[in-house]
Amino acid sequence: MAETTEIPFARKLALWCLALGVSSFFGLALVEIGLRLVDYSRPPFYRFDANTGTSHRPNAEGWYEREDLIRIRINSNGLRGPEIPIAKPPGVFRVVVLGDSFAEGFQVTYEARFSKVMEEAIASACAPPGRRVEVLNFGVSGYGQARELLMLRHYAKAYAPDLVLVLFHGGNDFRNNSKEMERAPFNPYFVFGPDGRLVLDRSKMDTPEFAAKLRWSNLRNDIVVRFRFLQVLQDYYERTIIQRETAAAEAAGIAPGVTTVRTISVAPPGNDVEVRAWDLTEAHFRLFHEEAKAMTGRPLWVANVPPALATLPDRAERARQLAAIGLEHADYVERRLGEFFAKEGIVFVPLTDPLRAAAARTGRDLHHFEYR
Repeated sequence: MAETTEIPFARKLALWCLALGVSSFFGLALVEIGLRLVDYSRPPFYRFDANTGTSHRPNAEGWYEREDLIRIRINSNGLRGPEIPIAKPPGVFRVVVLGDSFAEGFQVTYEARFSKVMEEAIASACAPPGRRVEVLNFGVSGYGQARELLMLRHYAKAYAPDLVLVLFHGGNDFRNNSKEMERAPFNPYFVFGPDGRLVLDRSKMDTPEFAAKLRWSNLRNDIVVRFRFLQVLQDYYERTIIQRETAAAEAAGIAPGVTTVRTISVAPPGNDVEVRAWDLTEAHFRLFHEEAKAMTGRPLWVANVPPALATLPDRAERARQLAAIGLEHADYVERRLGEFFAKEGIVFVPLTDPLRAAAARTGRDLHHFEYR
């Protein structure tokens, strides 16, 4: 009778690990193929940025699913849409748009974004004789005027703009501009220097912690971009963990003495934090105006995106909500901005009245989609 030789445990373990690795590889390969066949693509569209804190990830392309399912393509220079030469062609008048998610417009198609609609409207109605108008949209979600100004300095300026337009939204721009109010430690901020002028504060960016984010978080996302099954995991993480943490932080409220975003977007400043936020925001626009005028030879243009309360289509509901916070109207921010901009020589485009009229005419809430 032949004697059987028992396989050593170490060899058994190695064979088991090999079989597990091979089966996992082929299993993930099948999942990856299946995801590609059904066109599942949820790549990270943002990256950490050494100049602005965050920016769009160049060459990212896929589906963005938050308030709608929209195909997004970021070109090689971080702008949404097709490739655009940095060098301005002869006969082209360039308008640079800066703003937050309202300007970015990931919730609508590229053709439906206001910047594209504006470009086509100018081309058909009032383009300068013999010139073609390009409207370049540098909007990035989460930006306030501090990061919009840095975007202009470090990226948009290279496109030789002829006019700079900023989209302002009081619902979060006051907070975004204030290091005191914002909860994003790795963003750059402008603060008042000893002479009362704004100086750039990169204290949290010029650190080993942020350098690690630039290297390793961006490397991780570079890998995620290449594999759809990793995008499934990241999308799940963003939708559950991050949203849960954000909701918990908001439910806990803001520290005592710090305003809520809702109040500062519609009412006069009611405490020292709000007063400082207003002072900072006005100082940001002064600096913005100086640099835009030096760059283009034209004054800065600013359009105001009103808060949701100002454009509620139901007048009775709007009045009820205003009464609940002791206000007669929700137009304080736009009126104060109008007076400030007139004094500073900044061209102002107030949008509350036309958007309120559009909401009343259509019965639509202009600020919100039904989440998918």
